[in-house]
Formats: sequence, C-alpha cells, structure tokens
Amino acid sequence: MAGFRYKAFISYSWSDRRWGEWLHRALETYRTPSALVGKASPLGPVPRTLHPIFKDREEVAAGISLGATLEAALNDSEFLIVICSPRAAKSKWLNREIAWFKIHRDPAKILALIIDGEPGASAIAGREAQECFPPALVHKVNADLTVTGEREDEPLGADVRNSGDGKNLAKLKIIAAMLGVGLDELVKRDERRRSFRRRLVTSGALVLAAAMSGLAYTAMLARDEARFQRDEAQGLIEFMLTDLRKRLDAVGRLDVLESVGERALKYFSAQDLSSLDANALGRRARALLLVGEIANLRGDNEAALAAYKQAAATTAEQLRRNPNSAQQIFDHAQSVFWVGYIAWQRRDLATARKNFQEYHNLAKRLVVIDPNKDEWQSELVYAYSNLGALELDEGNAAAAEVQFRNSLAVVARLARKHPQDVNRLMEEGNQRAWLADALFLGLKFNDARTQRLAEIALYEHGFTLSPGNKILQERSVVAHDVLGTVELAMGNLEGVLLHAKFASDLSDRLIASDPDNTRWAEFGTNAHVTHGEVLVHIHDYGQARTVLSKAVSMGSALIAKDGKVIRWKRILAQAQLLLARAIAEEGDAQRARELVLAVKDILEHLLKTNTSDRILFRHYCEALAMLSRAQANLAGSWPEIVGRLEPHSVSGDAKILTLLAEAYLRTSRVDQARQVAQRLNDAGYRHPDFLALIANTPNLIAISNEAVPPANSNR
Repeated sequence: MAGFRYKAFISYSWSDRRWGEWLHRALETYRTPSALVGKASPLGPVPRTLHPIFKDREEVAAGISLGATLEAALNDSEFLIVICSPRAAKSKWLNREIAWFKIHRDPAKILALIIDGEPGASAIAGREAQECFPPALVHKVNADLTVTGEREDEPLGADVRNSGDGKNLAKLKIIAAMLGVGLDELVKRDERRRSFRRRLVTSGALVLAAAMSGLAYTAMLARDEARFQRDEAQGLIEFMLTDLRKRLDAVGRLDVLESVGERALKYFSAQDLSSLDANALGRRARALLLVGEIANLRGDNEAALAAYKQAAATTAEQLRRNPNSAQQIFDHAQSVFWVGYIAWQRRDLATARKNFQEYHNLAKRLVVIDPNKDEWQSELVYAYSNLGALELDEGNAAAAEVQFRNSLAVVARLARKHPQDVNRLMEEGNQRAWLADALFLGLKFNDARTQRLAEIALYEHGFTLSPGNKILQERSVVAHDVLGTVELAMGNLEGVLLHAKFASDLSDRLIASDPDNTRWAEFGTNAHVTHGEVLVHIHDYGQARTVLSKAVSMGSALIAKDGKVIRWKRILAQAQLLLARAIAEEGDAQRARELVLAVKDILEHLLKTNTSDRILFRHYCEALAMLSRAQANLAGSWPEIVGRLEPHSVSGDAKILTLLAEAYLRTSRVDQARQVAQRLNDAGYRHPDFLALIANTPNLIAISNEAVPPANSNR
C-alpha cells in the first residue's frame, strides 16, 4: 500500500450504513493467509492486512471542510468500494465521490458491492427505481465531475444477496481484488483455514478434556449465568417490541420507535441466527417489521418493503418448521400483511388481495386453534377489514359493507369485554369508520353519518382514559374530516365547516410534533382539502385559496418522499382542481385553466398504468369538465366523460354520478340523466354541485324539501 494512507475508501448511502459498517469491520479484521503474504502480485507484494479502511462520514476531523476532507481521503485511498443499492443510485454525494475518483485516481480500482436492487434496471421500463448502480459508476464523467450519457464497462462487482454470491463469497471477491490475487486461490485457502481451525478446535478439545473436568462446576455456573443473561436480554427485547412499543405509539415518537427497532436488530445481528429458537426468531421478525413500519411512515417504502420481505422470509421458514404453532402462524400473518400493505399503497391490488387473503386464512386458523383468545379474534377483525378496504377501492360498496359488519361485530364484542382498554376502543372506532365509508359509497348517507358520530364519541371517551394519546388524535382528525364530507353530501355546509376546521387545526398540531410522520401528513392534507372545498362552496374564495395552497404544498411534499403512492397523487390532484376552481371564481380564468391542464396531463399519464382506479378517473373527468365548461371549443370532451365514467357508475360514488348526469345532459341523453339524478335524490344527496345541476336544469327532477340534519358540535 506504498504511497497510500488507506487501502480503500468505502462509499455508501447513509440509508445503507449498516452494510458500510459490516464491510468496514470485515476488511479491517481480515488477515491474509500466511502463504500469500509477501507474494508478488500485479499490485506489488501481498500485504498481511488491509488496514486501514476509510469509511465515509465517520472519519472526518472537526473543523475541516467536509468536501476537502473527503477529497483528501479519496486521494489517499488505493481503492474505492461503492456499496450499490437503489438508495445509492440516487445519492448525489455518492455519485460525486465516484466521479472524483474516476478523474483523479485509477477508475480500474473502483469495486462495487451489490446489496439491493438490480444492475441495469434503469434501462427497463417500469423498473427504473430498482437500479442499484449510481450513474457515475457506469457512465463516463467530465473533468468538472458531471456525468455524461456515454456508458462504459461496469466495475468488478460482488453481490451479497442470496441470489448472488452470498456474503462470504462477495467479501472474498472484494478482498481478492484488493490483494491482487486470484479468487479461486483465496477461496481455497479460506476454506483450508476454516478446516484447520475446526481440526484445531477438535484436537484442543480432546487434549483439554481431562483438564476441563476439574472446571466443570465453574463452567456449569458460567453457562447458567450466560443463559440467564441471554434470557434477560431476550426478555428486554420482548418488552421493547411489545409493551414499550405500545407506550411509544401513544406519544407518537417515531425517532424513539426507530431506535427500539434498530437496537433490537443490533442485538440479533450479534447472535448466531442458527442458534436462535423459534421465539427469538419471531422477535427478530417483529423488530424487522417495526423498522419497516417506521420507514413506511417516513415515506421510504423501498426500505420498508425490504424489511417486510426479510421478515416474511424468516416467518415463512419458521411456519414451515412448525405448521401448527399458533405463534408461528401469528408471526407470519404480520409479515404477509405488511408486504400486502405496501402493494395496496401502490395500487398493486392483485398482490394486495393475494397477501390480504393469505392473512385472512392465517387469522381463521388462529381462531380455530383457540377461539377464546382475544388476540386471535383481533386478527380476524383486521383480516375482514383488509378485504373490505380492497372492496372499497374497487367500488364494491355492498361487498365492503359485509366485510366491515363482520369485523365490527367481533371488535364491538371485544370492546365490551374490556371497557377500560383504549386500544380496543380505538379499534371499534376504526371499524365503524370503515363501515361508514362503505355506507357512504352505497349512498346510505344517514347511516354513514350515524357511524361517524358513534366513532367520534368513542374517541372522546378514549381521551378521558388516555389524555394526549397521539393515536386518538390521529383517528379524530380522520373522523372529523370524513364526517365533514358526509355533511357536505347531505347539504349541511355549517357542519362541514365545523368538522373540517377542527380536523385541519388538529392535524397541524400533530404534524408540528413529528414532521416526518407521513401518515399524519396524509391525513392533514385530506383535512385541508375538505376545509378548502367547503370554503369554495360558501364563496370564501380568498380563504379557500390559502387553505388549498397549503394542501397542495403538503401533498407535493408527500409525493417527493415516495412518488409511487397513488393515493397521495389523488389527494394532490383533488387539491389542485379545487384550487383552480377558487382561482377561476376570483376572475383569473387563464391561470385556473393552466393549472387544470397540468393536472389533466398528469392524471392522463397515471391512468395508463392504473386503469381501474375509480378516483383517478373521477378527477380526470372533473378536469375535463372544468375545461369544457370554460371553453366552448372543448365541448367534445363530454362524450369522453360519459365513456370514462359509465363503467364506474355502479360503484355509488356520488360525485361520479353527479358528473355523469351532467355529461348525459350535455350529450342530449336526458332520460339517462334523469335516472341518475333521481337515484341521487332518492338517497338524500344534497351536495351543492348536485343542487346547482338540478337548479340549472328545469324539470329534470323534483327535489324533496326534507330537513337537513343540524351541524354536530361533538368535538
């Protein structure tokens, strides 16, 4: 290593720091087989060790420019090792380090270690996000460190994944390149070393057997102490993953929860996994699920899915070994759910349904094993609820209602059994919320309103049992927000304003307490959209613009964290269309039109790959309708709106039906318009847009004068 301070510089994304630590430790502790030390190689005499190795982001001296320090370390390193993953591929800093090394050092001494993703995925349509090679690694770079579009050969790569080289062989590939020796020779000598060590241990054991007999009692005590320490440690891990986690959930501390998961995984990483029993492996899987859940809440769904899949692989193997164990069934059910949940977030409904159905089957097995165990009954609740959510997504209101009534029946019984249990109370509220959504989609507005009011009453009682509970506050945001949409459907604008304002204000306080929580950000964005919508309908356009602009900003921030979550894109589109409406009402028709056109183009692109998403279709047709109403020469869009919305008319989406009735009128299909309008009227739909449509179309239908329920002040 003559002339270099470091044998290698390890470059990695901060998200992959655990792999950076593993590689740094593996290289610095490696000892070259004695038969190879000093042997001539293309790199000079083979060294005894690879020490020292520079690991980016830890060995920077205080008070020195970070850029200058890293450039000096790069210049003093013989090799550059790049840990490759989809996170690394997107890291501007990591790309800069590679480019600098290519320009100022020897590009042939760049080594790649693949830990995740796929090389070359950027060239495959639809799989671009899986690319693991940073652009600077596989393209030529200019002297100013900018990356060109001209590809060049990939560097020597090692793949730690089970589908690649595996950890040990990947490590030896990197070491062989750094020593300048053949991989086969190094692998053979490594195996000889391991074999020798095994023989040495065996021989030593025989020689020492007699001497050790005198220490048997002491060893037994030491063994018992070690076992005690292990049991204590695993008991602490169990506490961290169960009771402590519940307490931290209640105060909404993602940072502390993340630390709990990482500390648990750190404990297990120091253990021999093959020596862990089923319970310990189950705890390890729960720690992975916790880490994945936190990543999901922070908007890093790639990291979340990786953790969930790793947990699922562990729990599947455990279940294979013990197919009738309730604990193994339970552990695997959790892994299966979370993999399905990510698919649901990304609108991969086929994968979501497959996983949710498997989760449902596992939950039923648990109940058969022990029908009197409350925890297994709760799993059945969640299973019904998951399937109901899928039915809702696909517009099947009646099927969704059946699933949610099943889940509510079970959870209400459990809540009555444990009247002081806040978690049981919240779960009953959650199932009432889902049932309300199904009823709303089925045009049963009064019933939906009843369920939402019952849900809010449960949360109000919950605050008396657990003041300041963040989860209760989160649920309250959603409950008041969605109750506002129900009130809007029933024509009660005062009630909408009351509940939407309450939800917006509460969500702002939650988000301020933890800005990284994407779930709170999503619920808050929805609340601001509802608040802005009612402001439009009461003609307070200035305030509507303020509230909706904030919603647009919040929605854009969510998408910046993970652009694959379609639900977030739908929320943003709705906020932008309502904002355009407020802008138009204030007289700036041109700016409003430009915004609607931009939203329409984005939605049109999304619909190419999300052909069954009812809400995307609705927003797209809302954009077309806004443009058509404003521009006479775009009147031809109304037949397209009919064609787009007719397949979704069976869903009971009242906004779709209102827009479809207008499209029928615009295309001279009055009888069909009358049928749709009558259906909405008979259901008690009194949304301002529907009332305006009726008012502007004489003799379409006769609106009954039934009383609108008063605003509810339950907060």
